[in-house]
Amino acid sequence: MSLRPLDLAEPAALMNIEQSIAKCFEQQVDRAPHNLAVSDEKLSLTYEELNRLANRLAHVLLSGSAERVVVCIENGSSCVAAILGVLKAGHAYVPVDPAFPESRNAYIVENSQATVVVTNSRNLEMAENLSAGKARVVNIDTLPAGPDSNPDIDISPDALAYIIYTSGSTGKPKGVMQSQRNTLHGAMRRTRLQRVTSADRMTLFYSCSVMGSVYCIFGALLNGAGLFPYDFRERGVDALGEWLAGNRISIYHSVASVFRQFAATYPRGS
Repeated sequence: MSLRPLDLAEPAALMNIEQSIAKCFEQQVDRAPHNLAVSDEKLSLTYEELNRLANRLAHVLLSGSAERVVVCIENGSSCVAAILGVLKAGHAYVPVDPAFPESRNAYIVENSQATVVVTNSRNLEMAENLSAGKARVVNIDTLPAGPDSNPDIDISPDALAYIIYTSGSTGKPKGVMQSQRNTLHGAMRRTRLQRVTSADRMTLFYSCSVMGSVYCIFGALLNGAGLFPYDFRERGVDALGEWLAGNRISIYHSVASVFRQFAATYPRGS
């Protein structure tokens, strides 16, 4: 759902899908380094700042062998930076939600054959338990001093971008794999549908461990727009209306049940 009227004369955005996600993001950084990229209650980053943080993580990941990297961070700016850092290192990210059952997350770590778990200080103990001593744990909050330039590596559009696991409601969770090219193509299709521009400010309500997060993250950041994570577990629905207005959100995405609950509780005439 869009909270602004569409300008039908506005040209639809086009993406070059014959490249890596990292390269596409870096092009946005070059265009508007000082524009706001991602903002939550604890951390706001411009495109340049987000790129530098992701680069620092990427260089750490490049110092060892890894192909599939679990990201165990709550929904927010640090999680987005971690995802970009994994992609910049040429690896695939495997997101797990720290709020989900530990048994599910441990299964995902093992089943994905991840060799690294990226986490933050808040979830460090959980990440160490999930790794079971078999995977290296990297804390994005305490990265060592090192280069923050774009990694000089060639990433194929056919390289794996992510593995996101299903709910497992009919049995064991199953990993859904997607390439860089297909991820960019999906983002491009949704971008053209909603005519996303660098002036937009988009919500991120979905956990990064579910498929709905993919378009929000890349639909915003690959178009130079601002991304605004919101944690329903901590803030609930009652604060949503004020948050949307305060952050001047122009593009809203949520499941229908959340929107119905929000519409039912939002004061009439507001």
